[in-house]
Amino acid sequence: MVTLEQVLDSAMLLDSEQREILIEIIQKRQIEAWRKETAAYAREAIRAFHKGEIQSQPVEEIISHLRAVSDEDDK
Repeated sequence: MVTLEQVLDSAMLLDSEQREILIEIIQKRQIEAWRKETAAYAREAIRAFHKGEIQSQPVEEIISHLRAVSDEDDK
């Protein structure tokens, strides 16, 4: 198994321009992975909604809940 330290050492062997390209590639792949995860989560939420596993709520309740969760995360 390759360690993070080994990957970083290998990356530092690249010239400056190649490192910049590597950074761009990693950022783009990370964005694409996030998009896929978000899409999968959305599909699951829609499926659960259609099956009646979750109910619609007023937006005020959702915002209130999100703020409460965010406040808990800040502690």
